[in-house]
Order: sequence, then C-alpha cells, then structure tokens
Amino acid sequence: MSIMTNCAMVYFTSKIYHQMFVMSEYESSNDTGVKYIPKQSWDFTKFLMFVVFVEHIVLIFKMMIENEIEDTPSYVVNGKIEREKLVNNFLQIRDLGDEYVPPEINNTIQKAKKKLDGKGLISLIA
Repeated sequence: MSIMTNCAMVYFTSKIYHQMFVMSEYESSNDTGVKYIPKQSWDFTKFLMFVVFVEHIVLIFKMMIENEIEDTPSYVVNGKIEREKLVNNFLQIRDLGDEYVPPEINNTIQKAKKKLDGKGLISLIA
C-alpha cells in the first residue's frame, strides 16, 4: 500500500519529474536548476504509465525479497522451541510435586535396582 501511495504522490506532486518529462522546453523555469529533456517530451498519460511501471517493478522486487528472507531468524525460532520445552518440563515437575525424581537420578536408581535384583538383594529392601 505504501508503494502505491508513494508513486501516486510522485505523480501528483513532483515538480521535478514534471519539469523533466512533461513540461515543454519553453515552460521550464531555470530557478530549480532542472533541465528539460527534449527527446522525452511526455504527456501526463505517458508519465502516469511510467509511474505505474516503476510501481510494479518495486512491488515485484519487494515480493522477491519477502520470499527470500525469513521474517523470524532461526535462532529466535530455536529459542522459542527451547523455551516451550523448558516450560513443559517445569509444568510436569510442578504437577508431580514431591513424587518428581530427575531423570538422571531415576536412571541411576533403576540401574542399582537391576544390580541388586541380579544378586537377590532387592527382596531384602522392599
């Protein structure tokens, strides 16, 4: 939308482009320092077509950039995934309360139980 608005502003308000392309050599004023381009004597319709053409080129370029560059950097996406994992782990720990045993300790306990069970000592503990 902003590209179209800017192009419309160029068409309707730009005195420099008007002096360069639309005015005749005799109408141009020398106080701006802008010289009339004689071989390009356009009328307002040709100038409008030029502005619309430039607008389309800018819009195509903008769409190409939007398709090639991601809005969110990969480190932000990875950070959001990591945050979600941490929040889920916290909620699980909070829900378990006193029954929670960290996985490393739980693995160690399971290994110890297997060793004791292999020796027949687990029945003495339980």
